[in-house]
Amino acid sequence: MPIRQLIAVVAVFLLGFAIAPPSAAQADSVSPLAMTPGRLAASVASLIGLIGVAAGALALRARRSGSAPRTGNLPVLAGLISMIGGGLVVATAKGGLGTGHGFGGGILALVAGSMSVALARLARTRTPRAD
Repeated sequence: MPIRQLIAVVAVFLLGFAIAPPSAAQADSVSPLAMTPGRLAASVASLIGLIGVAAGALALRARRSGSAPRTGNLPVLAGLISMIGGGLVVATAKGGLGTGHGFGGGILALVAGSMSVALARLARTRTPRAD
């Protein structure tokens, strides 16, 4: 399965969980170890963002060594998906940290997505060193 199709499937999965209504058990109290839809969506968005950060760091490293004239679009795409997913989770969370709605993971996804896009931007604009 090509990477674009995989990312599209994960994005649809993430958006489905981000906009899902909370269950009745979620309304009162949630166990710290329970995997709620909000926590799952935030975890997937954070994971996509961290993959984008890793890809952006590798692209920056390859660009600095001069071995890669062009970088891929994976860090940008993963960063945007992570920021959209994290933003949806944060916007739809009905409580703060520790309520089971994925607020903390959504914030992490926003940060990781921003870092991924920033690293991709650096990799695209950075010129190799001239010796």
